[in-house]
Parts: sequence; C-alpha cells; structure tokens
Amino acid sequence: MTHDNAPVAVPRSTLVVTAHAGDFVWRAGGAIALAASRGEKVTLACLTFGERGESAKAWREGKQLAEIKALRRAEAEKAAAILGAEVRFFDAGDYPLLATPELTDRLVEVYRATQPDVVLTHPVEDPYNGDHPAANRMALEARVLAQAIGYPGEGEIIGAPPVFYFEPHQPEMSGFRPEVLLDITEVWRPSARPWSASPPSGTCGTTTPTWPSAAVSSWGATPAPTWACRTRPWPRRSCARTRRSRRSWHEWRRRHRPPKADAKDVEALAGYGVATISEAMGRTGLLGPGVRPVQQGLRVAGTAVTVLSWPGDNLMLHAAVEQCGEGDLLVVTTTSPPRTACSANCSPPPCGGAVCAA
Repeated sequence: MTHDNAPVAVPRSTLVVTAHAGDFVWRAGGAIALAASRGEKVTLACLTFGERGESAKAWREGKQLAEIKALRRAEAEKAAAILGAEVRFFDAGDYPLLATPELTDRLVEVYRATQPDVVLTHPVEDPYNGDHPAANRMALEARVLAQAIGYPGEGEIIGAPPVFYFEPHQPEMSGFRPEVLLDITEVWRPSARPWSASPPSGTCGTTTPTWPSAAVSSWGATPAPTWACRTRPWPRRSCARTRRSRRSWHEWRRRHRPPKADAKDVEALAGYGVATISEAMGRTGLLGPGVRPVQQGLRVAGTAVTVLSWPGDNLMLHAAVEQCGEGDLLVVTTTSPPRTACSANCSPPPCGGAVCAA
C-alpha cells in the first residue's frame, strides 16, 4: 500500500569532472553508461572545450576559436546523450586550465546541486597534460568547500562522496595503479558508440581515432573490452589510486571467442619465416627483436590470442586462457616494462593445446 506522504526514493548521483569536453568519453564512457543504465543521474562537468590543445585538426583546417568551441560542444552533447548523461560546460579555457575564484564557485554549485554519491575525475599526476592535474585539484577543492556550511553559494551542503580516478593516457608515467575493476559488459553496445559523436572530420584530430577504445575501455567501456582508452582486443583498465576516499577505478571488457585463423592457412604459413610473413602482410605483426625463445630449435604457428595486462597483474591472463583453443598462441604484453613475471600460477588451458608466449 502506498501512502501519499511516503518519501520519494532519490536516485543515486554520479558527478564526472573533466578538463576537456572529450575526456569523459575517452576516460570514463563505460562507467557513465553503466551508471545511467541503472537509473543513476550522471552529471558531466566539462571545465573546457579542449579548443586550444585538443583540436589540432580544426585549427589546421582554418577554423576560428568560436567555431571550434561550437563543434566541440556539439560533439560532447551528442556523446553525453548516447551515454545517458547531462553535460554542463564551464568554458574556462584550456592550455592552460587555470583555477579562479569564479570557477571554484561554479563547481561548488554543481556539487551542491547534484549531491553526488560518487565523483570521478583525473588522477593527481599527468606529465603530458597539465590541464588534467589542474582539473583534479579543482574537483577535490570544490568537493571540500561544498561540504562547508559557511561557504557562500546556493544549495544544500554535501556529504563526503568517494572520489575515483579514471585511467590517464599513459598510466605507467602517471603513477596510476587501478584498485577497482568495473565490468561494463552489460552496457557494451557496438551499435551506439559515443565516440561516433566525434567523426574523423570533427575537431579532435589527435584523439578521434582512439575514442572508440577510450569509450569502451576505460569504463568497462573500452573498444573491444571496455569504454576507455586505446582500441585493443583484450581488456583495459581505467582509473587511478588515491588515499582514503579517493580510489582507483578501472573498466574492462574481454572479447569472447576471438576470431581464429583457418587451420589450413596456419599449416601453409608454418613453413615460412616470420620476417617473410610479416613482409607479405604489409610489414605488420612482427615482434620486436627483444623477444627471444627460451628454448632454441622450436617452431610454432597458430592463431594469436593477445593480452594487454597491467604490470604485475595476471587477471586478464587467466581470462584469456579460457578463450584459447587447440593450437592457439597466447601472446602477452604489459602497459610498461614489468619487473615481475605475469604468468605465475596460471592454470593450463582446458583444451590442452595452447602455447603461451609472453
């Protein structure tokens, strides 16, 4: 029985604070889509349009600043609609993104208006883009100020929502260590990709080609695996570590039943050297000279099942083994040079015929 004065359930709220208009797709598309699919209200706070530092193609085409901002706005609005989120633009100017009292006040207002249960933003470090750490500092400062009852501004004060960092472009150079994995498989919809909102003819130039994997990888949403950063056939993470309430977040998605090479083709190619095959394929697929067989005098040929893992983390290796079939070659690499073995304690594949080449 329902009473007229019964309290109305308030949906959970997620706030995503990004430096540039394209960052939320590139870094956290999967997480956003997952939250929205579960009925949560997701608000995107884009501090800039990325008009100066992340719109190289548009500048080369002779477009002017106002036109570039309009293009970036349209792309971001379309991507946000696909993901199921509301986007707010601050137009604070990028390269460099500078904190101002006015910008802080506006961000505090967004915190109080949205009352977030979870906050997502850039990690503390990023040596390749100063706007990202700047956005991090602003997001954390505004979060604290929004809790202070004496801080001027509209809206009710907030609690202390946990903060998660999403994965930067080069995590190994930014001290990024994922602590939370987010499975976005349930919202992986190849027919509705947010990165399609930024077409090759758009403004991004340097980022457009990789948006698909960004939107898929980083939030359980990376291209083949999740929504996040580069396109890759196997899982990817997204998020960073923090202290106490700030945690690392990672999205991943794996490709089930990866395509197999025809057995007859494998048998025919097995008699040729790898250099010859690579040349015939257009000089692609050749491993670097640093990769050498442990045991000499052996030759193997088969379908390559590829894995990209975090250094010291063999979770995806276990998942990949389950996908291997008889005669497959499991090829493993990491996002940066590891100092530990990644194949220890890995159970043999159920087929009994796979070969592991790490």
